[in-house]
Amino acid sequence: MRAIKFENDLYQDIVQEDFLDSYRNLTYKAVMALKWISIYCPQASYILKTDDDMIVNTFMLLKHLKFRDSYQLKQNKSIFCRVYESMNVIRNKKIKWYLSEKEYPPKKFPSFCSGSAFILSNDLAETIYNTSLYVPFLWIDDVYITGLVAQAVNVTFKQFKSLYTVNDKLLKSIIPIPFTLDMASCKNIIHLGLILLVDFVGLCTGRLIRTKVVILGGGMAGVMVARTLSEKGISDFLIIEAESVLGGRMKETTFDKYTIELGANWIEGIRNHETGEENPIWTMAKKYNLTSTATDTDDLLTYDQNGQFNYSDVVDQAFAHFKQVLDDATKREASNLEDLSFAEGQRLRGWIPKTPYENVADWWAFDFEFADKPTASSMIRTAANEKATHGQWLEDDQFVTDQRGYAFLVREEAKRIATNKNILYNSTITTIEYSNSSVNITLKNGLIIWADYAICTFSVGVLQHNDVHFIPAFPAWKQESIFSFKMATYTKIFLQFPHKFWSNAQFFLYADPYRRGYYPQWQSLSEIGFFPESNILVVTVVADQALIVEAQSKNQTLIEIMNVLRSMYGKNIPEPNNFYYYRWTLDPLYRGSYSNWPTGTSLCQHNNLGRSIGRLHFAGEAYSQEYYGFLHGAYLEGLKTGKKVADYVLNKTFRTDNRDYSCKQHSSREQKRIILSLLSKLKSGKNSKVSKVEFLQSIHNFHDSKR
Repeated sequence: MRAIKFENDLYQDIVQEDFLDSYRNLTYKAVMALKWISIYCPQASYILKTDDDMIVNTFMLLKHLKFRDSYQLKQNKSIFCRVYESMNVIRNKKIKWYLSEKEYPPKKFPSFCSGSAFILSNDLAETIYNTSLYVPFLWIDDVYITGLVAQAVNVTFKQFKSLYTVNDKLLKSIIPIPFTLDMASCKNIIHLGLILLVDFVGLCTGRLIRTKVVILGGGMAGVMVARTLSEKGISDFLIIEAESVLGGRMKETTFDKYTIELGANWIEGIRNHETGEENPIWTMAKKYNLTSTATDTDDLLTYDQNGQFNYSDVVDQAFAHFKQVLDDATKREASNLEDLSFAEGQRLRGWIPKTPYENVADWWAFDFEFADKPTASSMIRTAANEKATHGQWLEDDQFVTDQRGYAFLVREEAKRIATNKNILYNSTITTIEYSNSSVNITLKNGLIIWADYAICTFSVGVLQHNDVHFIPAFPAWKQESIFSFKMATYTKIFLQFPHKFWSNAQFFLYADPYRRGYYPQWQSLSEIGFFPESNILVVTVVADQALIVEAQSKNQTLIEIMNVLRSMYGKNIPEPNNFYYYRWTLDPLYRGSYSNWPTGTSLCQHNNLGRSIGRLHFAGEAYSQEYYGFLHGAYLEGLKTGKKVADYVLNKTFRTDNRDYSCKQHSSREQKRIILSLLSKLKSGKNSKVSKVEFLQSIHNFHDSKR
């Protein structure tokens, strides 16, 4: 008794009435609970009563109740439960629930709910409590509360009998490792029907998995997160992948007898020949003997609507101006000048494309790499992005031709650190509920994953389209960062012909007389080192033209393509045997190809894009300041986020941060005043831990506001 009093004095979490707490006094306890709820919780929408040896699927329960409320299905004086009807009263003295005729004269009970778990509409707590004061006492609490008293107040029963389970095999599937339960000790309880799963939506098909870390997406970033966790000694993680294989936007398909890459295809930048430093993707490719061929952009023929025509000098001018603008952007950033669009930087250099040849040359120099137009792209960030990759590792690009697929790298890495128990395939996520204590993931099939931490590797396009429901909604600063970034579209269209009618070259440019970016770049995969004698051509479109192609019928696309080819090679070319392209933007798993940094997006906004919220973290190419849009960006972000979350799991670092990270503009004078004020606090030693964070954030915001 002394221990109970001590606990109540410390936590004030005990509700107590004046009666002996025994099995035959459970009715008093139930009435006491209703009295307390009616006084202290009148605002509750629903009341769940369940025994302490029950398992309740609270996630599905809440979802169902929210569903009923949203569709105005709630009814007053309602009880949701497993209803027993016309049950005989037990007169056998050897059975626990024996009632003498003196205690209860009728031969049958009225309809009542299984006491294992039931839900009351909020109006019933006070009504049942007040009515119980006049209904004769019966010690079987579920019969008394949901039967005798409920009958007196004319309640409506909502039968959910089929949604309860007493199946031990199902229960084992519901509670898999690592969420453990001693099934042997529960065997009798299970057969007595005292283990309950409340699953109002999944009809007992919902399952719960408990894990330390859940990784949302099995592309390069997701698998690198998993690898980092494994290297840190953390094996309790789960990868959720919507497709049947790992890879994400490293996506291949079979075209005739060849494996072709629909998404990522190049290893961009191989090594620095002076320092020997390698692109990590190239290092991984060598590790798994991935087959690839060097790309030679100088192996190029040029065409217009009248056939082959040499305007290679214009192409050289476009690339020369591109490199000049990169240098100008670097100087501009160093001088703390305002950012511009890349097209504005080109104009300052005198490059203003007007002719069809200048337009296609400009497309080849810029759009082909960034999948967007110079007018829509940041000058400073584009330069930083290009120099971080091709400045660091030089311009040695490799085109992957491996018939195992580019994603073979990801799948092999996953084999080394995960098993089928760590990966859920064909699993579409519908809802993510996050907080400062946990993250709960709901899948389309009803499965629920309850994790301490989650890493979201969704593309920016998926976040922008609200294909997954986040609870609570992202704060304003996070939403701003998501919509301030760009998900670009890069669409490769594959054609296979009965024979090769084009010249021996890797690339061909087509200058349309009226439209910039209209089926402009062609690549032959029939050359040595690629797929000789395959008779495959690939035409690439990006940005607006890619959106048009992905939205229109394939028949319309083929008509347009063949008209362009006939302009280039004459009217006697054959029709293709095979024709295929993937609609990246329309696929809710991707919503585009890769990210691009738009004009006007600040460093502050981009930092917020990758900033965690509660225990929900983010990883992927878009979150890399230097390598956005590149596969090695996804690789490096996966390592960085994996290390951060591993430190949290291992209790090396942890910080709950609910601050408003909105990007604010300050005048130089105002910012100087703020910084001096915080610096003064630092020197005084007051609140030093908080002040250091604030000071660094203030410096960071001032720097970002200049971008």
